[in-house]
Amino acid sequence: ATRGCPFSCSYCFNNAYKKLYQGKGPIVRRRTVENAIHELEEVKTRYSPSFIRFGDDTLFTCHDAWMEQFCREYGKKIAIPFYCLIHPQFVSEPIVRLLREAGCHSVMMGIESGSEEVRQKVLNRYVSNEIIKKAFALFRKHGVKVFANTILAIPDTTLEDDLKSMEFTLDCQ
Repeated sequence: ATRGCPFSCSYCFNNAYKKLYQGKGPIVRRRTVENAIHELEEVKTRYSPSFIRFGDDTLFTCHDAWMEQFCREYGKKIAIPFYCLIHPQFVSEPIVRLLREAGCHSVMMGIESGSEEVRQKVLNRYVSNEIIKKAFALFRKHGVKVFANTILAIPDTTLEDDLKSMEFTLDCQ
């Protein structure tokens, strides 16, 4: 449904991808809702999947008309439980409600490090622990399973940093 990511995290291929394609059009692109739903309808008819996994870097980057239309159409025409990736910074109560109503079963959000300093200075990932915890709590509140990615042994970090990351990941449940 979408391609690209608005972030430039140091560990992610999207950082190099952005540099490679700089000046050649928008990095973050979305198909029309009609086009994406049409393809999903074909997949549903041909293969009868019981679950859909969206491989988009981040399926939604904001609460806008595209997201609302996609969720509405997906819920009506596809109605198959799905999984997607989303950045904690984009999570809000209305977005979680829309996703749940569309059939979102589970999401993955990156924690990467329990240390805000490591996330910012080493990983180029500018999101606070408070925002991450709130995002995880919102999905749990609405019955959507939530998974996390946490990176251990990041260059220039210590065992204490890794233990802090594990503790923070457990705090997020």
